[in-house]
Amino acid sequence: HTVTALYEINLTEAGAETATELRYQKTDIKDDACASNEMMMIKFRYKEPGEEKSRLIEEPVSFNPVSLNEASDNFKFSAAVAAFALILKDSEYKGSADYSLVLELAEQSIGIDREWYRKEFLGLVKSAQWQSIK
Repeated sequence: HTVTALYEINLTEAGAETATELRYQKTDIKDDACASNEMMMIKFRYKEPGEEKSRLIEEPVSFNPVSLNEASDNFKFSAAVAAFALILKDSEYKGSADYSLVLELAEQSIGIDREWYRKEFLGLVKSAQWQSIK
């Protein structure tokens, strides 16, 4: 199985006040940090179904933007679901997202859909789009 998580990363301007101080660690910036393309280190723990012990993944996150066209099917589908939720809530954060974008992303990312969940999602979006026109 696969889990796809979406994170919003807000960068601060140079010289801007930093986020709240850490309680148990010093936040000194190393001299070579500014020369690096690395933004942060992600540490993530998970368990495979049926396993007792968790696994740790540690990955640096670099500033290497990827276009949506180059993104994986799982990422595109997750983005479609997130955009759909923002549209349904009429969230101020939906930006320019609309039903057409959600359908486009979801249709591009059908991939292998053994349980038909993604196709069922397309049906829900089309139904919501139709209801919004009424």
